[in-house]
Amino acid sequence: VLATSPNQIYYSIVNYPQPVNIDPVQGIITTQRTLDYELASNYTIHILAQDNQDPPLMSFARLEILVEDVNDSPPQFPVSKYEGQVAENSRIGSSVIEVKADDPDRGENGMVSYTFKESYKSFELNSKRGLITTKKIFDREETGRYTLIVEARDHGDPPKSSSCIVDVIISDQNDNRPVFEQTVYNASVHEDASRGTNILEVSAVDDDIGNNAVVNYFITAGNTRAAFAINKDLGQIVVASSLDRETQDYYQLKIRALDGKNSGTAVVNIHVKDANDNTPVFTNTTYVAKVYENQPAGSYVTTLSASDKDLGLGGAFLFSISGQGKDAFDIDPNTGIVTTIKPLDREAKGRYDFLAFATDNPNAEPGSRRTGSCDVVVWIRDVNDKRPHFPDDVYEGTVKENQSPGARVMVLSAVDQDDPNENGKIGRAHV
Repeated sequence: VLATSPNQIYYSIVNYPQPVNIDPVQGIITTQRTLDYELASNYTIHILAQDNQDPPLMSFARLEILVEDVNDSPPQFPVSKYEGQVAENSRIGSSVIEVKADDPDRGENGMVSYTFKESYKSFELNSKRGLITTKKIFDREETGRYTLIVEARDHGDPPKSSSCIVDVIISDQNDNRPVFEQTVYNASVHEDASRGTNILEVSAVDDDIGNNAVVNYFITAGNTRAAFAINKDLGQIVVASSLDRETQDYYQLKIRALDGKNSGTAVVNIHVKDANDNTPVFTNTTYVAKVYENQPAGSYVTTLSASDKDLGLGGAFLFSISGQGKDAFDIDPNTGIVTTIKPLDREAKGRYDFLAFATDNPNAEPGSRRTGSCDVVVWIRDVNDKRPHFPDDVYEGTVKENQSPGARVMVLSAVDQDDPNENGKIGRAHV
């Protein structure tokens, strides 16, 4: 600055402090520190000029200093890392996230453009807005996360830039069905298994995540008489009601895994194993047979038959007899054929009544065997092996004289121990 006076003039700044100094003699103004346009774009300086008289003469001037901007500030993102999200299967061009950087410079120096630091085939970046959009349809199960680097560059000369990271999360949609680890499961259970007995556990995998991957299990077919139940959360199949192999020995369950929208299916084959829960049953509740007396030991009497619905040793059985039958008869334990063990005498005993038994699981402990029974009646048929005889050795009769021929003197009778209906039937003798 310059003031005129015939006397010596001295210069000073009135509104001190300021970022500039003034030479008190020459009036030259210089900066005392680096000026920052972004902190202050202008300064108003009040300058005093006074001479060396007493009292001095004074004059004031106002100096406006305008700070010119230079490209000294790079664009700045408010955060160093962004996280965007887009749902899988979203259409091409869907918005992911918009990033924005601020540059405090003015004009071209403060204008910002956005670019990717690398080439990304799946995303597009609007250079003016910083908006990231999709260039393809995503499948979260293929790739669930992408990391992008975005650069913000100003238009200064030379330009300044900065970068940020953008994590793009591909959010899940329920677009995958549950898939069972096996399409066919095979299991077995004994028919005497109690309710709640665990048979097997099925499992299905859903490639989705979160609630979309939560699977519930159901039995949809083949569960005759509600024989089984499945835990809808764990997939455990258990016995739900009494089983009977003899009624149904095989179940084919169809099971379904549902994630709320999609479902998968599998088949569970369950074979019911036999338990010794059936007693041998004779074909007849009572067998009636006849055999002639005096037959040699080993003579055939009758054949007993029985059946057992169980399998294996539980369905195998042996025959036996008890009581008075043992005194006269024998039974083949395998065939059920009844034979005599001695010659029989009808006159001594004409009828035998006894029980026959069929006992299964012959090699097991007695407590695990089951026994069925029937009645057997054997009649001893007569053979004419006894002579008739008179009860008395001497008989005496009387007759009146002068009776005409043919008059009855007495009646003689004899006794025969054979069957009176067969060989023991005799007539009377009239004298």
